[in-house]
Amino acid sequence: MTSLHINETIDRVITNNSLTILQFGSETCGPCRSITHKIDEWLQSHPSVVERYVPVEDFQTETAQHEVFGVPTTILYFEGKEILRKSGYYSLEEFFAKAEKILKLSESQE
Repeated sequence: MTSLHINETIDRVITNNSLTILQFGSETCGPCRSITHKIDEWLQSHPSVVERYVPVEDFQTETAQHEVFGVPTTILYFEGKEILRKSGYYSLEEFFAKAEKILKLSESQE
């Protein structure tokens, strides 16, 4: 998973891409590492999805602006709008199913 670059803004990543997944995590968070690995595997078969890992320690202001109060938090954006947010313990399969549904919908509109 690609980490957010210091010269990159979350809002720019979200608005410049059709489908974006943001994962907010921490170096000390074991589940965050596991989720990152599973998202990476899923992304291999979904190259049109843009993703960024946001280390909360390094991006405290951005984390607060996006109302992330705990890690792991994974957010799905479609055309700049938040579609799905999961925090803490959650099913990635459910998250991926929703993302795939949106992908199919966007591809059918092209």
